[in-house]
Amino acid sequence: MSLEALRQAVGQILSLPHGEIVIVYEGFASGLKAKQLFDQLITPWDPDTKHRFKMWDFSGLRIDALRVRAIEDAVMADIVCISLEATTELPAAVRDWAEKWANYSAPQHRTLVALLEPTDDLFADQTPLIALLRDIAQRADAKFLIIRAETVASQQKTYSQEPLYCV
Repeated sequence: MSLEALRQAVGQILSLPHGEIVIVYEGFASGLKAKQLFDQLITPWDPDTKHRFKMWDFSGLRIDALRVRAIEDAVMADIVCISLEATTELPAAVRDWAEKWANYSAPQHRTLVALLEPTDDLFADQTPLIALLRDIAQRADAKFLIIRAETVASQQKTYSQEPLYCV
């Protein structure tokens, strides 16, 4: 269900002249997976998607000036995706970024997506990390979606063969 809800959120931003997605990622692999996910959802409808993405590595958010810029980017974004391992704790700088983002009101509807790296834990959606992200989304007045990377990987073949229907 979350993947379908994400398709709908992406479809909504495609109808906007400047819909934006911010991806905040733990490491190179998690950032790449998040970018690939959104590319699969957007490219069939908007091949020139480069202007729609801003990406921030967790390590960059440790620098105050970069964290301020990442907050500004996230406030203007329609979709904010945090891509990380399901068992990770948010580093202090990332948590600060997320909480400050939540405190800004936005003129548009927002969606916070947690893209979780594969895990053997069937209850990874019920961890303190997910509870924290759910709380941040609620304070930001954003829809909260949890997407498991293994679900995305299993559907990659389908996405590459058939264009998605976006509302």
